[in-house]
Amino acid sequence: MKVTAKRATHLLLTVLALLISSIAAANAIYAIRPDGQMFFYRYAGTADGSDKWAIQQSVIGSGWQGFSHVISGDNGSIYAIQSDGQMFFYRYSGAADGSQKWAVQQKLIGSGWQGFSQVLAGDNGAVYAIKPDGQMLFYRYAGMADGSNVWAVEGKAIGSGWQEFRHVFGGYNGAIFAIRPNGEMLFYRYAGMADGSFKWAVQGKPVGSGWQAFRQFAAGGDGAIYAIQADGKLLYYRFAGMADGSPKWAVQQKSIGVGWNFEHFTIGGDVATTATAALPGAPPKATTKAMSNKTCAKYAQTAVSDFAQGSKMQKCARVITRDPGRWHDQLGRHYDWCETASPAARRSEADQRDKSLLGCGARAIL
Repeated sequence: MKVTAKRATHLLLTVLALLISSIAAANAIYAIRPDGQMFFYRYAGTADGSDKWAIQQSVIGSGWQGFSHVISGDNGSIYAIQSDGQMFFYRYSGAADGSQKWAVQQKLIGSGWQGFSQVLAGDNGAVYAIKPDGQMLFYRYAGMADGSNVWAVEGKAIGSGWQEFRHVFGGYNGAIFAIRPNGEMLFYRYAGMADGSFKWAVQGKPVGSGWQAFRQFAAGGDGAIYAIQADGKLLYYRFAGMADGSPKWAVQQKSIGVGWNFEHFTIGGDVATTATAALPGAPPKATTKAMSNKTCAKYAQTAVSDFAQGSKMQKCARVITRDPGRWHDQLGRHYDWCETASPAARRSEADQRDKSLLGCGARAIL
């Protein structure tokens, strides 16, 4: 077989992408003391639960004591709710070195949030809110680029009966963990993130017991769970049954820290442990997940291609920045979302991107 220069370049870039994909991910952690000081940590032992920290106890802010809820999503997004129900948005941009850098600070994006007993956030702007009567509502925030008050989905009822749980946490790729007062942990995976529809891929699967001994929980990507005991000891777990809710654990009960006596404790998703400059003409960003689902692999590649196409035109760029949950170049995030979404939701997202590119002139015909 004759190998052209173009194909040789593509093969080289593919090999580089595979090497990049082998780089371990680290979870961004935000912890707030009662005096309002915020610390940033980056845990680097997610694969096996080893006591590895890329960054520890870096001070990145103060004045956070006035919030009743502080939750975080991906890409540095943080949502903070005051006791009067006002929600503010922040986006932290110093995850690489723990520096005090903020891309967005204290942007008012909503009100009326005081009526919820529990609030949790996921990736792509997903926010889940539970009322005292147990009703769960779904929101998807779309103003992450600049902190504008833009919501793609607002207040969609997606469940009931959640008042029976003492702790509800998670949210990444639709994964939600719920703990009953007796310590039983149940697993859910929400699949209606595109439009807030009532769709669950997994519901109420028992995956563990004995969790009543912990006072705080938070979850990252790929099943990472952080649990803090009453004495401030931090334990790490990694759940491996997200596809179907089976009680599979890749890592259990690994001690990774002490002294975790914080008012708020939240996980901000994965960040790369090694920064790699983009190569000219390189393929889409690699993912640490093996993309065995061919349908979702194709969906993810198309979504990244659409983003690249739209980014080349100024008119389209304005459309893209309004909804960073839909428009981005992270192959793994598109793939993970596809695996949790229904075929109808996938088609809807692809159609919306097509129509947007057609409307802004990046695409001549659908």
